[in-house]
Amino acid sequence: MSRLDAALRGLRGRLGSPVHERRPYDSGDLITPSGMLAADLANEAVAGLFARPGRMSLTVLGTVIGLAALVATLGLSRTAGNRIVGHFDELAATQVVISRSPTASADASALPWDAPARLERLNGVVAAGNMSTVNVGNRQVSTSPISDPARQAELKLSVQAASPDLFAAVRARLRGGRLLDEGNSQRADRVAVLGPSAAQKLGISGVEQLPAIRIGDDLYLVVGILDGVARQPGLLGAVIIPEGTAQRDFGLTSPELVVVETRIGAAKLISQQAALALRPDGPRGLKVAAPTEPQRARDR
Repeated sequence: MSRLDAALRGLRGRLGSPVHERRPYDSGDLITPSGMLAADLANEAVAGLFARPGRMSLTVLGTVIGLAALVATLGLSRTAGNRIVGHFDELAATQVVISRSPTASADASALPWDAPARLERLNGVVAAGNMSTVNVGNRQVSTSPISDPARQAELKLSVQAASPDLFAAVRARLRGGRLLDEGNSQRADRVAVLGPSAAQKLGISGVEQLPAIRIGDDLYLVVGILDGVARQPGLLGAVIIPEGTAQRDFGLTSPELVVVETRIGAAKLISQQAALALRPDGPRGLKVAAPTEPQRARDR
């Protein structure tokens, strides 16, 4: 018991001893400035980077992947935006094409010859013109009546019949000569306008020498050469003749289609009125191709 009593007396002495408080820092004490220089700090930073090369490599790799993902996202969004604009540009938004319905009979779907005049009375129509692919059978197009073995003398080219207003509707640009007019169609003149590709194949570069071509056995005077078109690119490689000439020489019975240029914002209205304006007795016999709506283009 003597040892237990001694331990208890020692514990009581400790609990009863006064607590010594720490002396607070004097507010007047000065903080010793650090002796590390900028070069030392840079060395420490470099040493910290290369102390764990694995973690540093993963950090750099994550940064590169993040930047690459950001660039790819921006590129894809820009590409998608360009495709939307490509689906809905100014040319497509102002074009309406009326053609025969494939399910209707020939009489019910026949387009009138005066279709451009009827459509131009509608508010919002800028220009309208007839366009038809002429069935020339086995007849070919040539420029020389003499068989030249050095080059191909006869070519199988597309022959298109056009009303005078078609060139304005497709925004045709003329390289030389002149375009077809109403008198050429009324008189059924054997004249032709060549697309730039057709003129190149036929070896005709200008109309100063009054060049002529043959379609089968019939001779046609070339009065003009196109430089380009904004619509209906098939005209670039075609021989274009007046509608009246196509009726007399090739038995064309009615226009194949009508190309209409409208003002911006009027295409939808014109597409609703065109069939009734052309065939009030049977508008369902015609097919009207209207431009794609912007919201539908975004859904693609």
